[in-house]
Amino acid sequence: MLIKTSWDAGAEVQSGALGWMSLMRNATPKFPNMPNGGLFRIIRQPMYVAFALTFWTVPTWTPDQMALAIGPTAYCFAAPS
Repeated sequence: MLIKTSWDAGAEVQSGALGWMSLMRNATPKFPNMPNGGLFRIIRQPMYVAFALTFWTVPTWTPDQMALAIGPTAYCFAAPS
């Protein structure tokens, strides 16, 4: 899911290649508009959901894993507001 959302958002933007390629060409980077296709059509912030799922879908749970999952998930809910 994370790879899909990165691709939908623009792989060149997400990887930093857009900035570096513009720098090498001595040109101003032209950033694409906010995506509205793919998973962005369903969820406003699919990358946040993908990161949260990464933390919550571990095979075994320990107290430190629970703390690690709660922190970023709370951020994912608070940050877009």
